[in-house]
Amino acid sequence: MGPRKLRSYTNVCQCATSCHTRGAVECLSRQTRPRKRTGGERWRQGELEEASLCGGTDEHEKWNVKARGESPLTRADRVYAEILQEVRVAQTAVQILLGFLLTLAFMPRFSTTSRLERDIYVVTLLLGAAGMALLIAPTAVHRVMYRRRLKRHLVRVAHRFALAGLAVLVMTMGSGMLLILDVVAGMYPAIVLTGGVVAWFTIWWFAFPTWMRVHHKGCGSADDLTEKS
Repeated sequence: MGPRKLRSYTNVCQCATSCHTRGAVECLSRQTRPRKRTGGERWRQGELEEASLCGGTDEHEKWNVKARGESPLTRADRVYAEILQEVRVAQTAVQILLGFLLTLAFMPRFSTTSRLERDIYVVTLLLGAAGMALLIAPTAVHRVMYRRRLKRHLVRVAHRFALAGLAVLVMTMGSGMLLILDVVAGMYPAIVLTGGVVAWFTIWWFAFPTWMRVHHKGCGSADDLTEKS
């Protein structure tokens, strides 16, 4: 092999070695380089960040992301708006009842009521005020917690306030019915009729929804959705 051919062969070997080295470096850099996330992965990461701002994730959050495409913050806003709509319905009843009770003390016949009837009136008035406070509490809590990134906690608190307000509203209705029926029909018929009214409210406001919740337990849950999909 002549000198010229030897130099040419050496240059080819050096070029091949250099190309192989550059290829290995590029391959290593591709392996160590962080993989670019797809749009779906970036969206999922955004969901987790939003959930962390709301106070964590649970099965309901996962179900909403799958079934509704709803982020945790969007779900919290929707649920809070639903609670406010429900509370407005109950507030109307409390306002009418409380307004009637406040004017009742200034009527001429109120001075002829017995001691027991006045005690029932006082209890009814206090229950009405307590129910009004509980039903308005979600609005006050929302204003105090404004811009604190605690919407999920706000939803939980508003849910409990709404349930407590409904329970106090049932007691207010019962106490008011007892007062009126005592004047109209006497104490013993008033007790029987008031018990029936309170039981009627309790059945449709609490017992029946609880039965539905237990009877349909698991329907539409995150596990059920995963099995069907």
